[in-house]
Amino acid sequence: MSTLLTKIMAPGALSTVFQPIYRLDATGALPVILECLTRGPAGTNADHAGVLFEYAQLKAAESQVDRACIAAALQTVATFDHPITISLNVFAATLVRDADFLPWLGKLMAQANLDPAHLVFEIVEHGEAWNAEAFGCALRDIRQLGCGIALDDVGLAHSNFQRILQCNPEFLKLDRCIIRECDKDTRRQALLRSLGLLAHDLGSKLIAEGVETQSELATVRAHDIDLVQGFVFSKPVSAAKVHELSGIARSTAGQRATKWSTTADESAGRDSAWKRQTLWDVPTREVAAKPETFMAATGDAQPSHLVW
Repeated sequence: MSTLLTKIMAPGALSTVFQPIYRLDATGALPVILECLTRGPAGTNADHAGVLFEYAQLKAAESQVDRACIAAALQTVATFDHPITISLNVFAATLVRDADFLPWLGKLMAQANLDPAHLVFEIVEHGEAWNAEAFGCALRDIRQLGCGIALDDVGLAHSNFQRILQCNPEFLKLDRCIIRECDKDTRRQALLRSLGLLAHDLGSKLIAEGVETQSELATVRAHDIDLVQGFVFSKPVSAAKVHELSGIARSTAGQRATKWSTTADESAGRDSAWKRQTLWDVPTREVAAKPETFMAATGDAQPSHLVW
């Protein structure tokens, strides 16, 4: 192993932070999924996630790094008092090349007492090489575990239409390159409309990733995208701060809100059409079954257990 890879794989070298994905509806916004984000060894270049995973690809160590990141994340998730759906990033290369990955993950999930119905895999792939048969088998195994699938970075590099057909994902995460300044760019708005129609016909849900401004938020909502992740609501938070994540509920009385409050201080001392509600105060909602969608690409039905 190289020196940096040795540091990455050392026990306790990796830490996990969590960025929520919010669901928008007529009453406001509620965090419904926590994406697990890895931070590399402190004091190294790999402390930055982008460097960490680029380095893993450079060294063809995707599987090793994925296992270490997921083990660290699930160890932290196991300490949470309340169940919540989480998403884990995994290289497509890991699913293709590591035949023992999913059996290993199944054992790890059992040890963490994690219900597979509360786990979504975010498939990441930035390379050219692809083994469609092995990848298809891995996707079937993921669904047999009872987990959901998201395709990450849609609109960027290799997260293209071919990948969408191969993955048949429950979620399509729109890359920031589409979301950035979508409020000002009619071309990006055209993409949002088109991808929305595509997702609807495929039975998938769009997630707008990297929403940073109120104008971007208003634009994605105007295009019927009701799952949002970005600094406009929350930056990544530590495990100790997860219980403080809040929903933003719209008041049934008063004028239409013109702003999405993201801190308690913003609405203090003045009338607000929004009120804060902590994640753990929200009553458990009955999960509505999503109609099964069969795709010729895989022949598999999408699971209907996920919260939308």
